[in-house]
Amino acid sequence: MVHSDTIAAVSTPVGEGGISILRLSGPQSRVILETLFSPLPDVFTPFHLYLGMINEPETGDPLDQVLVVRMEVGRSYTREEMAEIHCHGGYLVAGKILQLLLHQGARLAEPGEFTRRAFLSGRLDLVQAESVADLVTAGNEQAMQVAIRQLAGGLSGQLITLEQRLSRQLAALEVELDLLEEEGLSLTTRLMVDELDVLREEVKQLLSSYDEGRTLVDGLRVVLVGRPNVGKSSLLNALLGRERAIVTEIPGTTRDVVSESLALGGMRVEIADTAGICQPADEVERLGVARTDEWMKMADIVIMVIDNTRIPTVEDILIYQRLIAQRHLVVVNKNDLPAAAGEKQLKEFFDGDIPFIYTTVRKDQVDVGELKMKLREIIEEDFKNFSGEQVICHLRHKILLEKVLGYLQHSLKLLSASRPLLDMVAEELQQARLALREITGQQWDGDLLDTIFANFCVGK
Repeated sequence: MVHSDTIAAVSTPVGEGGISILRLSGPQSRVILETLFSPLPDVFTPFHLYLGMINEPETGDPLDQVLVVRMEVGRSYTREEMAEIHCHGGYLVAGKILQLLLHQGARLAEPGEFTRRAFLSGRLDLVQAESVADLVTAGNEQAMQVAIRQLAGGLSGQLITLEQRLSRQLAALEVELDLLEEEGLSLTTRLMVDELDVLREEVKQLLSSYDEGRTLVDGLRVVLVGRPNVGKSSLLNALLGRERAIVTEIPGTTRDVVSESLALGGMRVEIADTAGICQPADEVERLGVARTDEWMKMADIVIMVIDNTRIPTVEDILIYQRLIAQRHLVVVNKNDLPAAAGEKQLKEFFDGDIPFIYTTVRKDQVDVGELKMKLREIIEEDFKNFSGEQVICHLRHKILLEKVLGYLQHSLKLLSASRPLLDMVAEELQQARLALREITGQQWDGDLLDTIFANFCVGK
């Protein structure tokens, strides 16, 4: 796709720094750069850095000493004429140069528009484009490696191979439709069953990697739950090492979910403090408890917090029963104060051999070391067997692969009939093929691209 306009943006983070980089992409990139830069070389060789000045075009006043580089059509990130200006970092200089670029006819790029143009030009497929954002936001070594492999085309290649194998089966089926429909299951069709069975298992394997892939990209989601005023907000603040949630002695202070991320065990961990679970006294409390339930369902780990100074109640049992099917930890908070019930009593009360974790979170005394160590152990256990094989990380990929799996399973079911309806099998395989093409972006629409690239930042 050829764009007639030229876009510009600051591609480095906003703020003070050694350098900032501004990007231009589009047919006017070179003209705009030549208008503002001096001294112009006799030959503006692509991919060569030139030292010079960016000047106000009307007055000729110098604005900054910069390095510039131009990239020619077909050999740039977007495959358009591109240019970069490496100026001194800071809010003012980069902002002023961006204003000059816009005054010369460039348009401010939308979020992800450079990568969107790279996709539309065929420079990247959609999985690779998504991996650019994953690489930029990678919070740990494994996530970075996954993003690099996907940017290099690893997952795309696997998906394209699956689609090609499906296409071959579809072509063979069409021959069957012409020649053998009246004779029942032919040798070719029986071989097709074997191949579809293999494809189904490969799709299942990819789908099974989603939880690992999502956690790598998004981090581990940990949700704190419990009765009101057991110290969940204090625990959140202690884990973060700063005051993020409001803490008071008044029960029910937390009405909504408060979440924040921290790095733990080389992994980004999102910790969420939730409203205390109780019999709601008003609409606000009802909504708060409903929101807590939603976050519990999304959690990778639910941490139930109980108060060491209070005898557990039937409410604690009911909360524990709500989370018992999920991976969970039970934290006994306020461990520095006299216990209302010993560990033996707690285990009898909860009717289980629960490995309680003890924390102390008070203004002048904080001890969450045991909890942090346990979370690190979980992270290490989860990823110690990380193979480095291709994983899927995005819900979009998971949903489409689930569709592919459904079409394959239905196809195999149809083929298991004594007189299979081959035209229906062909339709199922065609839909599976289209779903695979949608993942890699061989099949797309504007709404899909808007959704994906809306999550990018400007300049990427």
